[in-house]
Amino acid sequence: AKAYIEEKQNQPGMALFKVWNPKTNPADRQHVMPVITPAFPAMNSTHNVTETTKRILLDEFRRGYESVKTVEADRAEWAQVHEPFQFFRQFRHFLWLEVLARNEEVYQKFSGWVESKLRILTKQLEVASGMVIHPNPRRYDLRGADPAWPLGCGMFIAMAFFKDQGAFVGQTVDLRGHFHHFVDVIAQWSEKDTYNGQFLFRVKRILVHQLPDYARDVVEEGEGDKKRARPARPEDGAASAGEQAKKRHVSNGL
Repeated sequence: AKAYIEEKQNQPGMALFKVWNPKTNPADRQHVMPVITPAFPAMNSTHNVTETTKRILLDEFRRGYESVKTVEADRAEWAQVHEPFQFFRQFRHFLWLEVLARNEEVYQKFSGWVESKLRILTKQLEVASGMVIHPNPRRYDLRGADPAWPLGCGMFIAMAFFKDQGAFVGQTVDLRGHFHHFVDVIAQWSEKDTYNGQFLFRVKRILVHQLPDYARDVVEEGEGDKKRARPARPEDGAASAGEQAKKRHVSNGL
């Protein structure tokens, strides 16, 4: 059943609040997965969701559903429902981003700036032909991996290439324009002159065997080789991005 939100007019002290309304606000029509708050003023609580994160959310809902069905069929334990997505085991290609700083103050400020702009990079990569991306929301502490930079973190965006998305054997995917634009965005940080020489941003494309030790250690700790019951296979066309990558991955010229 549909739930309708009634917009109250002329409420004392609330006349300046903007209410979510795709009929009158063009920006609201661009939202891809609206979840509207029920109280006045109605707002979209998922305005930052992109086509990519929407796809990932739906994949995870589906994976959870399949896991629950497996448990109900007595083919697995309930603990399986809560198992995290095995990010580094599902993909072969990654974008590796590092945020580095000399001290805690600079690190907190600069890493916050970079994270706030990652959505720009995600939306740019979404339009690359043949490629599907899967951003990892986790920040991985460097654990002293770079002696020149005492503080820092690594972030990863997985890439998969699907035939039904336009990928083909021998394809060359040129991401340089996306990278240059994103680096230009990062360079607009208002405090860059204040902290000149005290921060660094790096981005690189790597394969799974090139993962840094600090990410590989987390994989070994959190994604062990314990044998677990597998959830039932989704219906045709309902496979997650990781499962699709295994089935339909094609060679590429990155």
